[in-house]
Amino acid sequence: MATLRKIITDAYRESGIIQKGTVPDADQMQEGFDKLLMIIENMFGQEVGSEYQDINYGDDGVVNSYSVDSNREVMIDTSYVRPSYRLIVNSTSPKTVYLDPSPYEGARFSVIDVGQNFTSAPLTVVSETRRIEGQKQIILNTDGSVVSWFYRADLGDWVKLSPLTLDSLSPFPSQFDDLFIMKLAMRLYPRYLVQTAQETAMAYRELVRKFRSRYSTSQEMNSETALYRLRGARYLDYFIDNSSIRFNRGIVY
Repeated sequence: MATLRKIITDAYRESGIIQKGTVPDADQMQEGFDKLLMIIENMFGQEVGSEYQDINYGDDGVVNSYSVDSNREVMIDTSYVRPSYRLIVNSTSPKTVYLDPSPYEGARFSVIDVGQNFTSAPLTVVSETRRIEGQKQIILNTDGSVVSWFYRADLGDWVKLSPLTLDSLSPFPSQFDDLFIMKLAMRLYPRYLVQTAQETAMAYRELVRKFRSRYSTSQEMNSETALYRLRGARYLDYFIDNSSIRFNRGIVY
């Protein structure tokens, strides 16, 4: 896997904007970095995996009955964090969550510390059957953390997807380095009045085909679960409680 810095440098070389043996200047590197982050982010929910589904975890300071009822802490604590979940954490006590024991290729999940409490109430993320950042568990202990991960089946590892730096490794397998080099190069071309070479366009289309083939997902869902996700629903709600406030007020999950 190449670093993002290497991908950016190769993208400028692909376009002929810089010559062999040279590197982009500081402004070019920052421009390329900003564009590359957007390219990677736009891959998700489109080419790879599903859109995030926000899940409230914890209800510190929450008093509104509907808001309290939207807390899915019990569901997560008694099962695991499902793919595409984005945990919106609002807790004042240390917590531990477990990841999907059988994640699919390209799955992702995210954590946001909206309560700004991770320093005093850290969140431990455990991957018992796989690894996360090369370990069995990690501890999030920085207030206001916004972190996401992407599952690499070829590594058996949840690799960090954000935040990324210039020296971060690409989250995707090395066989797709050229895909991002060419995509970035084509995004930079207009700024330097460069036209896309036919060979580059053809190679790019072939890599996109392989990328989609690898990461396209179609997840089966049993009929009962399918009924939970009505049109317009943003997440699968497994927390079905017929004594809840929403149920008593006639609101369908």
